[in-house]
This record gives sequence, structure tokens and C-alpha cells, in this order.
Amino acid sequence: MLTSYWPAVIVSLLLHAGVILLVTIGWQSKPEQKPYKPPSYIKATLIDIKAQGKVGAAEQKPKPKKIDLQKKQREQQRLKRLAEEKQRKKMEAKQKAERDKKAREKKLAEQRKLEQEALQKQAELERQQLEKQLFEESLLKEQERIEAERQAEAFAQQVEDDKLLAQSYSMLIRQRIEENWSRPPSARNNMEALLTIQLIPTGEVIDVVVSKSSGSRAFDRSAMQAVKKVRQFEELQEMPSRVFEKDFRKFKLLFKPQDLRQ
Repeated sequence: MLTSYWPAVIVSLLLHAGVILLVTIGWQSKPEQKPYKPPSYIKATLIDIKAQGKVGAAEQKPKPKKIDLQKKQREQQRLKRLAEEKQRKKMEAKQKAERDKKAREKKLAEQRKLEQEALQKQAELERQQLEKQLFEESLLKEQERIEAERQAEAFAQQVEDDKLLAQSYSMLIRQRIEENWSRPPSARNNMEALLTIQLIPTGEVIDVVVSKSSGSRAFDRSAMQAVKKVRQFEELQEMPSRVFEKDFRKFKLLFKPQDLRQ
């Protein structure tokens, strides 16, 4: 504030110096000689040049500006408020940045937690699905095993039943052949002939041969003639096809009549 008064002070000093210089030169210089003229009555007033110079200088000297303390205080308070407001905004910005950072970190942590929970749920779901799949596979294998055992038992039972059925039909065929057999004179006890008989599903005989002779042509021929006399075993029509194809399409019969088994 004081630096603004220096130009006025310098100007004032220069003006004072010039006035003093002029006064000094004026007192020392001699007045010029003029022709004599009768004096006239002139009213003169003595002027104090120095005082006048001082008064002029004083009038030209700028008055120092008064310092308005209240204005200065208000300015300082305004600047202080601006500084405080700036600091406050800076602090608020910093706090906001910290809050935003914490919010982002919290959101990121929550997102990671959710992702982790989702992964755990997915892993648990996959584990449960795997357990379910293994259980279903185990159950299916057990069912298949039980079914295989059942089928095996059923097949075994069927085989046994078919075997018994075949035996019963064999006895029936044997009985029918023996009923149609005529004993030759050369027949002796313990004679037997192995016959191969070929049939069709209707039970008709289409061929019969002696596979193993009894040693007597007459006995062998009588056995063959007994089969041909039967011609057809109607009972075979009720036989399951599987049993017929397996055991009676072409089967061997040991012909040994009852009265020769002594």
C-alpha cells in the first residue's frame, strides 16, 4: 500500500526544489536600469515568495490516501474465506475420492464374493449332478444285473422245462413206436438199435435210418417198420417250436423194447 505514495512524494520534492531555485536566482539578479519616470502612487503589497512557494507546493502535494482498516479487514476476511472455501472444497474432493475409492473397492469385493458364491454353487450343483448320475448309473447297473440274473434264471428254468418236456415227448414217441413194433423171431434180450428219425412240425415222419445196428438185420428192420407204421406223432403239434427245432427236427432214439430189457 505504501508504494503507491512514492510517485506523489517524488513529484512534490521536485516542485519544492524548483521553487527554491527560482527564488534564489531572483534575489541575486540585478534589476535592469530604466529611464527615470516620476513615481506614481502605487499601492503595493509585499508578497512572501517563499511562503507562496510553500503554499503552492503544499497545494500541489497529493494528500496521502487514508487506509480503510475495515475494508482491509473485510478483504482479508474475504481472502481467508476464499482460502478456507478452497481448502474445504479440496478436502471434500479428497474425501469424495476416498469414498468413491472405498465404494469401488466394496463393490468389487461384493462382486468377487458373488462370483465366488456362484462358483461354489456351480461346483456344488455339478457335484450333486455327478452324484446323481453315478447313483443312476449304479442303480441301472444293479437293475441290469438283477434283470440278467432273472433272465439267466428264467433261461435256466426254461432249459430245464424244455429238457423235461423233451423227455416226456421222447417217452411218448418211444411208447408209440413200441406199440407199433412187431417182434421178429430173431429178437433177443438186451438187443437195441440206434435210430435217427427226421420229423416236421406237424409230427409226420419223413425219414428214419439205423445209425447203429443191433447186429440183427431183422431186428433193425422191425424197428424201422414200427416208426413208419406210426407215420405221424400228432402230439408234437402242441410242442413249442424251440423245443421241436432243438430236439425233434432230427433226433436219435435208442430203440430197446420193454420186453427186451430183462
